Amino acid sequence: MKKILLIILCVPLLFAVSACRSNENGDNGGSGGGAYGGETNLINIVQSLRTNGMTSWWEIVAVYNAMQNPLDFRGFDEIIDSLEGGGTTLSRAAYVIVTNISVVIGADPEYFEEYDNYKGILRQVLANPGSGNINDYIFAYLALKTAGEDFDETPVREHLERLQLPDGGFALSGDTGDPDMTAMAMNALMLMAYDSESETVEVPLSVTNAVAFLQNSMNEDGTFTSWGNPNANSTATVLSALSAHHGIAAVGQEGIIQQVQTGLALFEAGGGYAFLLGGERDPLATAQGAIALGDMQNGTNVWLKLYGDWHFFVADWYW
Repeated sequence: MKKILLIILCVPLLFAVSACRSNENGDNGGSGGGAYGGETNLINIVQSLRTNGMTSWWEIVAVYNAMQNPLDFRGFDEIIDSLEGGGTTLSRAAYVIVTNISVVIGADPEYFEEYDNYKGILRQVLANPGSGNINDYIFAYLALKTAGEDFDETPVREHLERLQLPDGGFALSGDTGDPDMTAMAMNALMLMAYDSESETVEVPLSVTNAVAFLQNSMNEDGTFTSWGNPNANSTATVLSALSAHHGIAAVGQEGIIQQVQTGLALFEAGGGYAFLLGGERDPLATAQGAIALGDMQNGTNVWLKLYGDWHFFVADWYW
């Protein structure tokens, strides 16, 4: 009962503290301070999810990142049930990530029956890097790290660095970097370099090279191309990674971030985002777009935010 009651006690403080952290470098926490320009669309997306309910774990992440409580939104239990029976590395990682968010907010981890089991399976994924693809590997790491798990991260970092291509990017396959996968690898590498005691990141060379790759890969209109087309999902993922890098490296990247934000806006459709230019509103593109807008507002990425919230509310206060 004590853990369940933490939902009532912690939620207002959780979002108040996260907001204070994001405001350290600017009035609203956006990259470079000042208005970041995506507030209206982010509010509209979250309101739509509150009204219509959530259908994917990405939407849970987006709601949490927007300083709202996803446990208050319809669809949460159905998403958990679908992830519980998913059977893939990504679905198990998503289950752990959603559980991490829920526990940070104050939910009882015992409600999530597969939590410990899936964390054990994800540990095996990290211990056998050749057994899956880079995307599964990254999400296994993000899930365990944001769960406050204690493990040797050096082999994980070394494996990702071995996968970095000569152009500075990362890819599922081939010898040419992909912006989407590069941005996700950046997110993992920045989280590995984060010092929870000093709340600082010493940016590794691998991240610096990845940023250079993204700068060179940006289309003239600020969009990014993956899977053969400029698309909102990849553009949003890059925007998240660059926003976090700007926040931790304290380097002047306002220009490129503004360009990518302008590129993301080109995909706006039906109160959210279309996957392709000129298309109809797509749920996944909308969720990932909302995460990127939240990252700009918070001045970090959602993975660093979740890791920090876990240590503040779970590791330091409760366990």
